[in-house]
Amino acid sequence: MRMGFQHKDIRLGHRPNGKKTPALATILLVGIGIAAFFILQSTVLVRLPFWPDSSTTLTVIAADKEETDETKDSDLTVVVDYGYDQYAKYGRYMCVTAAITNNGKDFTGWVQVIVPKTKNNVVYRRKVKVAAKETTKVSLSLPVMDDTGYLQFILADKNGTTIGEKKYKLKIGNYENLAYVGVLSNASEDLEYLKDFGTRVFYLNENTLSDDYKALDLLDIIVINQYDTGLLSNNQIKALEKWVMNGGTLVIGTGEYSKDTLAKLDNIFSIAAKGNPVKEEITFGLNQETLQDLKQDIVDYEEERKIFLESIKDRNEMLKAYGNDTIPIDTTVFQRWSKEELGGLNIEKINKEITDLWMKDSSAVTAEGTNKLMQVSSFGHGKVQLFSFDLGLNKEHKTIGLAILNEISKNMSNTKITQLEEEYYGSYLNYGVFNSMSYTNAKEIPKVAKYIIIIAIYIFTIGPVTFILLRKLDRRSLIWAVVPVTAIVFTLIVYFAGSDTRIDEPYAGYVKLLDFQDNNKVKEEFYFALTAPSNQMYSVPVDDPYDIKELRGNGDNSYLYDYKKKKVYYDDYVTAVNYENDKTTLEIQNNPAFSPVYYQWEGSYDMTDRLTYNIHYIGDKVYGTVTNGFDFNISNAMLTSDGYVINIGEIKKGETVSLEGKDAIFMTTRDELYNTDIINRIAGGTGEVKDNTPQVNRLSNVLYYLTENNLLNSRHTSCIIGFVEGTLSEQDKNYNILGDLTKNMKAYGTTAVKLPVEVDYKKGDKEFVPSIDPYIIMSEGNYNKYYQSRYLNSDSMTIKYHLPESDKIVSFEYLSNRNQDSSNDYLSAFDGSIYFLNTITGNYDEVFKDGPGSSVTDINNYLSEQNTITVRYSTKMSLKGYQMVLPYISYWKEAGFYAGN
Repeated sequence: MRMGFQHKDIRLGHRPNGKKTPALATILLVGIGIAAFFILQSTVLVRLPFWPDSSTTLTVIAADKEETDETKDSDLTVVVDYGYDQYAKYGRYMCVTAAITNNGKDFTGWVQVIVPKTKNNVVYRRKVKVAAKETTKVSLSLPVMDDTGYLQFILADKNGTTIGEKKYKLKIGNYENLAYVGVLSNASEDLEYLKDFGTRVFYLNENTLSDDYKALDLLDIIVINQYDTGLLSNNQIKALEKWVMNGGTLVIGTGEYSKDTLAKLDNIFSIAAKGNPVKEEITFGLNQETLQDLKQDIVDYEEERKIFLESIKDRNEMLKAYGNDTIPIDTTVFQRWSKEELGGLNIEKINKEITDLWMKDSSAVTAEGTNKLMQVSSFGHGKVQLFSFDLGLNKEHKTIGLAILNEISKNMSNTKITQLEEEYYGSYLNYGVFNSMSYTNAKEIPKVAKYIIIIAIYIFTIGPVTFILLRKLDRRSLIWAVVPVTAIVFTLIVYFAGSDTRIDEPYAGYVKLLDFQDNNKVKEEFYFALTAPSNQMYSVPVDDPYDIKELRGNGDNSYLYDYKKKKVYYDDYVTAVNYENDKTTLEIQNNPAFSPVYYQWEGSYDMTDRLTYNIHYIGDKVYGTVTNGFDFNISNAMLTSDGYVINIGEIKKGETVSLEGKDAIFMTTRDELYNTDIINRIAGGTGEVKDNTPQVNRLSNVLYYLTENNLLNSRHTSCIIGFVEGTLSEQDKNYNILGDLTKNMKAYGTTAVKLPVEVDYKKGDKEFVPSIDPYIIMSEGNYNKYYQSRYLNSDSMTIKYHLPESDKIVSFEYLSNRNQDSSNDYLSAFDGSIYFLNTITGNYDEVFKDGPGSSVTDINNYLSEQNTITVRYSTKMSLKGYQMVLPYISYWKEAGFYAGN
């Protein structure tokens, strides 16, 4: 049976609010209340508590001891390790490892971990067996959601009875705004310069490097130098590969140690060494110009750190005013460089063994002569930085160490840069996924008309009909019996009328995202929400041991300016995730009716990309064809490429579709994605969002989520996004968590695909590069890459770009069709002049004006030997009340040279 509602769109996160009938009389409310009592009784999947002792109240302990503290129970000793040197960041995963030593009989039990939130806690449990006289390691990677800053560890027997418990204090790293660097090296003392600015360094080895890529999520960069990767297990190498695929930045030093360092890395990241290392004298690109740039980078960074520290202090003042605990500040990480220290930086030379290296799809960041000292290549959502020499330095080589560290930081993956810039305030990128799962199917929405008729008849009956009839019979005293009986009768009528729409069992909403990557690999992101019509406990078994986690971003934002939780409750949890060797069980308790609980799972596997295309762009328009070779139709498809969003529509299996004449827009900024209705039209709606069906809302939210993530994090800036019609037989052979869910409950949702597209930019012997934006290395003022909307924030702004050194540039272009007026009334197109720094005269030469397109072919005076160019944007227009968009500058280069990303 189904429940009847009046809502046009039922959102899973909202309980029915009683709008089925108007409250016209007390008797009517009584009747509807009785009906609601029956309606909200539900049948749940399983009403068996998973852990009988889970309701025990735990005492909060402000632990101040180190991770080597032991929890003991007779013959069991447990040593707990967590995070990296006890550091964690909300918005990221943290690994908790327990080494359990058993000096008694064989032990079977559970390890339980919880990092409490402000509300709606999640418990993670793993079943563990420890043989007599042995030590077993158990690890759990879990997302840290906010800054309460505690960790509770429990060891329980097989019946769930607690036999050992310990609470630890976490060091929350979000208040440092530092990149976290993991180092694998046999000579870590030669890498001390990695601590010089903007980082916190953690030293790893083959015993401490996790074989779970989620445990590596806390690290932004991993440096492998003078280290034999053959010591790492295959699972550790797979975790490292997956970590890079998901956005990590891997730095590899080689030189005379290249054979050992590349032992298990060369095949994965397509690296080849040519010949033996040759000793060379290098400066790592340092000259007077680059040295000045390095000093300026340090000054700019420290100014940002000063502003960040002031914001923390301001927040602490607010926290004090509200009687809350303040944020602890480690002043050592905010120490600033003195003028003397900066003045002591000079051009240095060092002797290094240089290895001639090749890496697939790489671009040279730093080169001297024919030696590529540093190459960078994208790998999935991450990056690999390959150095042709050993990165170890003596302490006196301060300047070269800073130059190397600066280049490593500036060439991090966009994924990690974005994560670092947004994580103090918490992540907001998953809102599209949440919204998509919040719409139920239209067929379950009750029709209002029949309820209006029933209510009208009830009102007419309980009022004039009853009054006239009883007066005529002179039996007015019977009204006290007639009214309740009539209310009960109509309550039953309402109850049975809504039987076809009543929700009486838990159900699941889901979003499945298939992100196709290189070498026919696909990354699956599976998001789902469980919703029940009551708050009774139930559990959902999943047949295979899926590594299901709470969906990051679920619940309140981590950052609350005037609030920081003082008291922590460990037993106040809504869901538990229980891992066993052959299954995973999700347990839900004390969750309000019709309030969804959100989860996520990620996996990767082989799957052939059967989309073929022939797409071109040389500055005027995107054109070409797309062919669907899959065994399913792709609906509501779109192409995003070089600022364009093109509505392709449906691509049936085996069909070739032309882009000619398709609905398209050009976005001058990323924010314009939300200022037009093209996404809504692609999803099947119209210009009026209020007219959307639940299915249109579901699809449009997924499109927004995938498009924005592609713009921010993806290696492939051009891709086709669409939705699967029918089943995915090839995918079902790999993982089918959805199938396991549907064995237990009804599930509805959508499956989306994101397919990379390589656009052809060639025209004769030239190749078009649409924008110089990806190559920004320095700017005046704040140029935050997450909130980077390409805005001019003052009357004049100077930005330096480091174009790929392999690019043989022919001309720079200002194209009118890439610099259009914005569709947003509060955005203004660029109105002013563009100047290039003349490296010969030291002056800025005006090269472009807004308006008609133009070209600059005399470029020798503007490009440095390292292919850097400095551009000044200037406008006389007042910026008050408007945001002015930075113009796009493109260029042509000789064909055959790789621009890189």
